[in-house]
Amino acid sequence: MKELEKLYDIDKRYRIFGMIFLLSNKLETIGNSFLGELTTKQWFFMLTLTTFFESPPTLSQLAKQMGTSHQNSKQLAIRLQEKGFLTIEKDQLDNRAIRIFPTKKMEEYVRVRQDKDHKFIEDFFRVLKDREIKELDEILFRLMDSIQNIEEKLS
Repeated sequence: MKELEKLYDIDKRYRIFGMIFLLSNKLETIGNSFLGELTTKQWFFMLTLTTFFESPPTLSQLAKQMGTSHQNSKQLAIRLQEKGFLTIEKDQLDNRAIRIFPTKKMEEYVRVRQDKDHKFIEDFFRVLKDREIKELDEILFRLMDSIQNIEEKLS
């Protein structure tokens, strides 16, 4: 009981900051067991590739969209290529650039898992009302803006 009292006595910003990390860790752990042959990070890589780009992006574009380093993205791409989910090819116009292409296996994986993934998201957000989801979405966008401002100041 004393530990809970201490938890409620701390500045809510610190508690929220810690909860974001805790949620992230728990989602990654659950995802790693839920996603079958993929890790949560590999799944997020594929989601980013198929959601945010109309044509095959460069590895650098994908890394930037994911908020991760070029090296981390490259390792994820290599593992996904080994599993047959994508191909990594040099750009035809710029030999320094590497482009990422989804394969039929990725399309099939997404199609087969679509209902199961949708149910997971529905279950996760079931505790929130539509209004709260809208507010949370707006808050998270503002926090993303804040972190981008901090990144700019640090670079």
